Amino acid sequence: MLAVPILIFGLTIVFVFVRLGPIDPARAIAGPQSSQSVPQIREQLGLNEPLWQQYIDYMWNLLTFDLGQSWVIFRAGNVYDLIGIFAPRTIWLGFWSVLIAIFVGIPLGFYAGLNPNAHAVARGVSVAVPLAGDPRTGVSGVGGRMDRCRRELRPAPDRNHAKITCYRTWSVTC
Repeated sequence: MLAVPILIFGLTIVFVFVRLGPIDPARAIAGPQSSQSVPQIREQLGLNEPLWQQYIDYMWNLLTFDLGQSWVIFRAGNVYDLIGIFAPRTIWLGFWSVLIAIFVGIPLGFYAGLNPNAHAVARGVSVAVPLAGDPRTGVSGVGGRMDRCRRELRPAPDRNHAKITCYRTWSVTC
């Protein structure tokens, strides 16, 4: 249910960045040498309309799947042709990433669950936790802060309990 407002928000952010950014789309399409065709391109793209009208047209075109023409990869080429060219590669890449996650991640998860005190588990989690981040705090390790983790073993009444504590702000218990 929350997907629709999130999708609308994301599309609005994209619209704002493209329309209010420092690059004029008509000049980018025309190139640096030809300034005569810029007004013609602005008219063709509807950039002379008020910003609210451009936003409504943008959302309506997305809602009706009218994706228009590509002005970057294939000049004046249909976007559906581009999707037809690149979709099989994207699907193939997604297929293999899911397959690797299933056939590597699930067995490693079983191993970690069956052997909570193994040193391999501690090393694996020490690498995985900073890379994946902590969903409770929203901290993302990739591209952000990389924390060094250490492993503490503490006996619990019902089973062995492994706690991984990172040196800065967060800890993950597994």
